[in-house]
Amino acid sequence: MTSRITFLAPLLVGALTAPAQGFSFLDITPDARSAALGGISTVIAPDGWAAAGNVARLAAGVPAIQGIAYSYSPGVNKTFPGSAMHALAAYRAFGARGTFSAAFKRVALGEIAVERVDGVGYQRPVDVAIDLGYARSLARGFSAGVTARYIVSDLDEQQARVGRGVAVNIGAYYYYRRRDIPVEWSVAILAANLGTVISRGGNGNALPAMVKAGVATRLPFNLHCALEYGYRAAPREARVHVFAVAVEYVLLDLLAIRGGYHRGDTRYLSAGCGVTLYHFSPAISWQKALSSVVATDNITRFSLAIDFGLFGK
Repeated sequence: MTSRITFLAPLLVGALTAPAQGFSFLDITPDARSAALGGISTVIAPDGWAAAGNVARLAAGVPAIQGIAYSYSPGVNKTFPGSAMHALAAYRAFGARGTFSAAFKRVALGEIAVERVDGVGYQRPVDVAIDLGYARSLARGFSAGVTARYIVSDLDEQQARVGRGVAVNIGAYYYYRRRDIPVEWSVAILAANLGTVISRGGNGNALPAMVKAGVATRLPFNLHCALEYGYRAAPREARVHVFAVAVEYVLLDLLAIRGGYHRGDTRYLSAGCGVTLYHFSPAISWQKALSSVVATDNITRFSLAIDFGLFGK
């Protein structure tokens, strides 16, 4: 049954269009692996979900020359019961250096009952982002990528129109491995959501422009550690420093156990696990809020990635 909450219309529209929240769905980590690692997505080892994060990682080596992934979250914001997210990502390598990618994310806040002067109405706000990306290896261990993002935001409110806009993500990734010791390093940087102001009937809302940098290492015994720092530069009223740290332990190249800590608009702990078996990689994540803001508490993600090495030799 669809969940319903009754709000005063001005409060609802204000909450959804506030500068800090207007397009916050763009900051939602779509896949279970990154979500379990405190939201880190710029610098972790390459996988198909790089298509929705730092696309430069795709040119640094992925399980196969092409693949697809799907993710589902039955809730993305506890303030709105009935909210849900669906996400898709796909990639394909062309030539020895270049990789094209595509990603899709749809976030819905469920059905919300709103008290109006003429009675009770129902709104079903939906936000969508569609990404097309290209990554290229520029030197040994170094790659760069760019993503064009098309954004659609529909408040489903009588006084608001559907907002549309575009944005660009630009990222770089560097990987280094020493031959004399079994230790690997990677560093990355990403500028995300550099785009237009989007209007939905009133004053326009700036996108949550972010700059992120991360460093990760793979230690002996398949222990991975990652650290990421980000700064949201826009909107001006919602500037914030974001910090995340995570560990991932891979057992027998089969089972991955993950954990992370995230501090930004909210603070939360995250955990999860994943399995890689015969080109299939299912994963699950869960996060627990540490602050009084419970909108991001007890959020679960389910993901499945398939690399098409399954059909190769």
